[in-house]
Amino acid sequence: MTVAARTPVLLALECSARGEASVSRQMGRLLTAALAECDLQIELRARDLAALPLPAVSADFAQALVTPPERLGARERASCALSDELIAELEQTDLLLITSPMHNYTVPVVLKAWIDHVVRRGASFRTTPQGKVGLLRDRPTLVAVSAGGSIFEDQAQQPDFFRPYLAAVLRAIGITDVRFVAFERATAHADPLTAAARFTREWIAANLPEVSA
Repeated sequence: MTVAARTPVLLALECSARGEASVSRQMGRLLTAALAECDLQIELRARDLAALPLPAVSADFAQALVTPPERLGARERASCALSDELIAELEQTDLLLITSPMHNYTVPVVLKAWIDHVVRRGASFRTTPQGKVGLLRDRPTLVAVSAGGSIFEDQAQQPDFFRPYLAAVLRAIGITDVRFVAFERATAHADPLTAAARFTREWIAANLPEVSA
């Protein structure tokens, strides 16, 4: 995984509504600290999607998504402003960190809202006969995801739509260098935060030198 020679910018997207009780947020803090140790000049930018949720797709923005750029009206162009901001923010990022719980086998609504604004034809991907082709440059991406039950192991008791969906949607905009730090069975632990911290530190020790190289 390669990071630009200039001061790396790390964008952290936080998705859990549970605040200090959040397992995924704690995992993200440990990963951020470890990445910062690898490069003391790293610049951290955070967007708390749970505390400041993005709006759902509006009628004007939905119309803009299916209208050629040269035919957009003033309202449709204005509706793209937030999407433009989020895509530009992502493009300025050298490292992406997403911290999120699994909700009902997949991504929570606040992360889905970010996806709906960032995945946009003509801005972050183009369509071809073979499907979507990403327009954004690839960058190292870590996804810290937590689940209450058995989700990620080979003999999982529940389906995992989180990882394949998020990997596919990031690939559609050009981000293919994605690694998941997946902690499951959180509810089986008397102290989920301590268990998640131990799991994350073990993952860092085994994988972070390769991620940050």
